[in-house]
Amino acid sequence: MAFQGSITVSGGSIAINSNETFGAMAQLEESIADSTTDQFVSINIKHSSLALFAIVSTVAMTVKTNSSSSPQETLTLTANKPIAWGSTMPDDPISGDVTALYVTNSSGSAGTIKVIAGWDPTT
Repeated sequence: MAFQGSITVSGGSIAINSNETFGAMAQLEESIADSTTDQFVSINIKHSSLALFAIVSTVAMTVKTNSSSSPQETLTLTANKPIAWGSTMPDDPISGDVTALYVTNSSGSAGTIKVIAGWDPTT
């Protein structure tokens, strides 16, 4: 299956298009209240065959992967500034499988976080 996905946010958008063939994707959109610390958000991303990954939020947020106390990564998001990666790009923002996100919003306003990822589930 050829994948085409996009994330659109107020004030900007990111579109990710891939001609790669893969059969699994994760996509989420989650509202995060202001003054929230480490809100659990369930997601499953297989890293070993990851072809694309993007994350964006409508307000400044901090996102930890897999653990709130000892995260695999800590991503600092600026409002409407996506972090995007494709398999032909350097600097993959995640280093292993992701099974959970822990989101902190202390921006002063409620916001929304959006994630999209695609990979080959057979490898």
